[in-house]
Amino acid sequence: MKEKGKKLLLLAAVVVMMFSFNSCKKYPDGPLFSLRSKTSRLVGKWKIVDGLDSNEVKVYMIFKKGGDFTEEIKYDSNDYEFDGEWKWGAGKKTVIVEMDGFSDKQEFTILRLTNKEFWFEDEDDDEYKAEKK
Repeated sequence: MKEKGKKLLLLAAVVVMMFSFNSCKKYPDGPLFSLRSKTSRLVGKWKIVDGLDSNEVKVYMIFKKGGDFTEEIKYDSNDYEFDGEWKWGAGKKTVIVEMDGFSDKQEFTILRLTNKEFWFEDEDDDEYKAEKK
C-alpha cells in the first residue's frame, strides 16, 4: 500500500509540473521550457525559410548581443545590407527593430524561439519562419 501511495504522489507531482510549465510558456508555439535565455536564443544569423513571396530572394536577419542588427538581402546577383538596432518589446514577447536611416520601427511578435527556430509575425500579421545559420 505504501508503494502505491508513493507512485500516486509522484504521478501527481509530474502532472502539476507539466501544467506549471505549460502556463509559463512565453510563446504560442513554444518551446515549453529552455535552459537558454531568450537573448542567447535570438542572437545569431537567421535565414528566412518560409513566408517570403519569392524563392529568388534570400533574407538574413542578424541579431547581435549588444543590440546591433543587420539585415542582408540577396536577390539575383545583388546583395543589400541594412544596419540598425534591436531591442525587446514588452515582456520579451516582441522584438523591435529600427533601421538606420528609416524613421519607422518594425515590431515582430514572436511565435516560437528556440536555438534553431525563430517564428514570428509582422505588424501586418504575415508569418515568417527562420532557421539559424
